[in-house]
Formats: sequence, C-alpha cells, structure tokens
Amino acid sequence: MSETIVTRTGTIHRDEDGIVWIVAARISGQHGLVDAQENTSAVLRLAGGERVLLLIDIRQSPPLVLAARNHYANAVREFASALAMIIGSAFSRVIGNFSLDLRPNATPMRLFSSVDEAIAWLEQHRS
Repeated sequence: MSETIVTRTGTIHRDEDGIVWIVAARISGQHGLVDAQENTSAVLRLAGGERVLLLIDIRQSPPLVLAARNHYANAVREFASALAMIIGSAFSRVIGNFSLDLRPNATPMRLFSSVDEAIAWLEQHRS
C-alpha cells in the first residue's frame, strides 16, 4: 500500500508505477518557503533516495512566494528525473511557465492540461 502525505498546501503520494504526485490544495493565502520545504521533505521521503518521475497538479495552487519558487527550482534537481505540471487556467499557466523559466538544471519539465498526456510524457523519461 502506498503512503499518502497531506501538507498544508497539498497531497503527495507515490503511485503503483512509481510516479510521485503532488496535488495542490486550494488554500487561503500564499504558498511560502516553509510550505515548499514541507512538500520537498514529503517527496524525498516517498522517493526513498531514488530519482523519480514527478507529476504536479497545480490547478488549485495558490500564489507561490519567490523563496518557495526558488526552493522548488533548486530541489527538483535532487529527486526528479522528469517533471510534468498539470495546469488548468491562465493563472496556473503563468505559475507553471515561471517555474520552467527558473530551472537552471537539465531536468526535463513540461506543462500539460491533460493528466493522461502528462503520464505518457513522463513514461518516456523512465530510466
């Protein structure tokens, strides 16, 4: 049975195919550095020291403060072999594109409006 970790800003689990999912929760206020650190710790726990395929559903995501965005941009190098973001609105597209612009690493990242397309793309990056 897979473990699910619930944080203030989302739900994180690893599915039977090994993909780590982060599903953002609708919250009031901003998504801060402490939230980002809590989510990163959860992903690292579920990854168990492996590099994983990461699927992030940001359709419900609140605004991220700059420190949180920077933390994610740096942390993703440690545990993600590829990252797909599910977006739903113009607002989440702005968040997603900004996140992609921050990536100073070679981790493949892409935005999707379809979960199925995101999973198919991630599977292409399975090592």
